[in-house]
Parts: sequence; structure tokens; C-alpha cells
Amino acid sequence: MTVNPLASKHAQTESFGEFWFSVHKQSGVRIVHARSVGPGNDPQNRFMTAERERLAIIHLAEFNIGTLKYDWEDPRVADFLNNLDRVYDIARRSPGYIWHLEGDDMEAAQLDPDGPLGGNPRTASTLSVWKDVESLHAFTFNTVHKQFYDRKGEWYDPDQGLRFVMWWVPEGHKPTISEAIDRFHHLENHGNTDDAFGWDHLPQ
Repeated sequence: MTVNPLASKHAQTESFGEFWFSVHKQSGVRIVHARSVGPGNDPQNRFMTAERERLAIIHLAEFNIGTLKYDWEDPRVADFLNNLDRVYDIARRSPGYIWHLEGDDMEAAQLDPDGPLGGNPRTASTLSVWKDVESLHAFTFNTVHKQFYDRKGEWYDPDQGLRFVMWWVPEGHKPTISEAIDRFHHLENHGNTDDAFGWDHLPQ
């Protein structure tokens, strides 16, 4: 669990959407801020207080997207398709797993011709939230998921470019597909920032 120790004059603020973060210059700790639902323009009603900020918890969202070389019904994709439920079951049981956009909802988003993913029937994507970087990294590279990750060249064109993005979210937040694709494009257009980043942005 990532808990903010304090918010103070030493914090440098970065904005993105309805949530924003500040980085405590002396400790390097990220502090999450969020718009409250309080009425009026009183700052105490509109924003989290410093005391609440100290207890704010930050989680990690991830989104990955790719276009399959073949249709989903093609036998060359069968091994990938037939193991999706197995991999998702392992994710749900993994320490630090919080949430992911389930199959029917993700499929609807992928096939929506007017949606942010463009409606390509060969789109394959995931959107999930994890307790922290370590939890997502362990699932990605230390479970059976790694076996299929290493075989991605069988199912995806290696020249597709960027396919993966991560970003910080407050506890309890479930990102939408629109939010995810916005973060994806932010990374695509600006490179690694604290608003959208890949593995190589994180401390080793």
C-alpha cells in the first residue's frame, strides 16, 4: 500500500484530468489529490484537505492493446484464445490484483466502431488496476502469463509500435477505456512522464 506521508509547501504539482499528484521534493513521495463532491466554491468543499491527503492511497492502472495478425477464429490464434480465461484467473488470484475490465465489456469497447478503440475486430486489449508496480510486475513476468508474453510475436505484428501504458490512480478508481486510450496517446506523443509511462520509466 502506498500512503502519502504529508502534503506541504515542498510539493511540486503535476495535473492530469480529475486527479492530480504532487511530488514531495525532499522525500520524492507522490501525493494524490482529487476533486471532492462538496457543493459550492469553498476550497474546503472542492478539494481534499491536507489531512485526507496524508491518507490517500495510490494504485497502478495498466492498459495494453494490439492488433492480431489473424482473426480470432483462425486456428493460429487458438492457443492464445483458449488460454485467456486461464491467465485472467491467475491474475485474479495474484497478490495485489484489484480489478480488470471484464470480457463482455472489453469486447463491446473493442468492437464499437464509434468508440476510442476504433472497432477493429482483431483488437486484443486489457485494462486493469493493481496495488502497486511490484504486484503487476510479478504477475507479468513471474507467472504463466510470461509464457504467452514471450510468444506475442506469433500473434501480433512486431512492427505495431507502442502497445502498453501505465499510470497512477487513486484508490477505488476504475479507469474507462477513454481514459486508458488518452493515457496511451499521451505516452505515444510525449514519451515517459509521471502521467503515462512504461516499464523503463520506473526505478530498477
